[in-house]
Amino acid sequence: MGWRDKLFVHTVSFHIQIKNGQVWIYENKVDIDLPSLFVQAGVAKEDIVLGFLSPTLRSLTEYGIGAKAESI
Repeated sequence: MGWRDKLFVHTVSFHIQIKNGQVWIYENKVDIDLPSLFVQAGVAKEDIVLGFLSPTLRSLTEYGIGAKAESI
């Protein structure tokens, strides 16, 4: 984040939200495996949702799928 010439540059490194008692990860541009970090902190895998994946792809991971009727 900062100024590049006359342009202000701001990039989101990660985006996490607590929603319905689950940890939703929407963006992860850091070199840290955020889901593993949450598991180490005691969060159950089914309470971690990889929100950047479609619900169909989420069902193929070891993590939660989130609400069945999710709206944008």
